Amino acid sequence: GEKMKRKIKLLALVLVLLLAVFSFASCKKSESTEEPIPAGASFTLVIRGEVDTEYKVPLEKVTVTEGLISVLNYLEGVGALDYEMGASGMIESVGELSSDAASGKWIYIYTTVEEDIDVSEYATTVEYDGLTITSAGVGASSLKIVDGATVVIGIITYG
Repeated sequence: GEKMKRKIKLLALVLVLLLAVFSFASCKKSESTEEPIPAGASFTLVIRGEVDTEYKVPLEKVTVTEGLISVLNYLEGVGALDYEMGASGMIESVGELSSDAASGKWIYIYTTVEEDIDVSEYATTVEYDGLTITSAGVGASSLKIVDGATVVIGIITYG
């Protein structure tokens, strides 16, 4: 009767709690960018201004929680470059580059990470260090930051 029902409810609750504990434990491990970062892993960020400025970012020093934004935060934190985000979540300025709606100039991001590239007819490419790098099809905060990848931030002019 009533006692049995209560026992079943309690058992169900215990199971739910156990599941929560286990899934939390397994989440904790994968939080640091899926697999452990190989020693010496680095990511290249290029700011394409009057001259190209290249930053080699040691991945073990960056906790990547929001893609390229995590890298920009790290570089800003070590005093290597400044950047600003706009209200829309777009990068307004980085280093010497800045978007300027009046003259149709916009910050544009290119990546070597295959799954992040723009596959639409609007994709464009830039050359850097012997590589042809394609415009990103995802926002800065979604860009994958992986060992050996290169991201170029430049300006594109519309109109």
